[in-house]
Amino acid sequence: MSFDYNVYVFHLSFATLEELETRMESKFHHLERLLETQNERIQRQEVEIMHLKNDLANNQKSDLHKEREITILKELVLKLSSQCTRRNIDNNNVAGNNIAETEKYKRLLVGSIVPTEVPLPRTTAFYAYMSHNDASPGKGHTLKFDVIKTNINGGYNPFSGIFTVPNDGVYVFTFSLRLYHGHYGAYEIMKNAEVEGAAVGIIEGTPHSYKLLKQ
Repeated sequence: MSFDYNVYVFHLSFATLEELETRMESKFHHLERLLETQNERIQRQEVEIMHLKNDLANNQKSDLHKEREITILKELVLKLSSQCTRRNIDNNNVAGNNIAETEKYKRLLVGSIVPTEVPLPRTTAFYAYMSHNDASPGKGHTLKFDVIKTNINGGYNPFSGIFTVPNDGVYVFTFSLRLYHGHYGAYEIMKNAEVEGAAVGIIEGTPHSYKLLKQ
């Protein structure tokens, strides 16, 4: 028969009461420091939470203020749009009235205008000569150039030898006469019984000589 024996060795540590108190105080101080640290952290978190709450409240107030501003702006836009619409309608009415008044005055003006004919400038000219000799013209005798070559506007009368001006203006006259020897003559251009031009010719020489008198 055999028997087994188990041997247990116990190490016992014995501490004094002072050592235990010292250890307990150390642990207590450590716990106090932990609690203080946690309290400080909690206080900081509370402060941060308070700041966040304030920021949130301020943001909410700002959002509310912005919403009010947006509402006011919308009302102003609607009001201005309504005013512009009314003004456009009024302007269109005024423009229509102005157009109607303008057309009315145009009709009245056109009806009151009396057309005046403005005479266009017309060319006047004549050219004529005598078909026979005038042997003995006397004082006050009118030379009649009876053969008409040009008579624009019909101002010259070959039967009376008188030219009547058709329009006011400046007119130029020229004439030429042939005189035989031993004769003289004074010829005048008359305007309403007044002398406007004159020419005098005296012929001396052979019986067959003559002189061309121009004016």
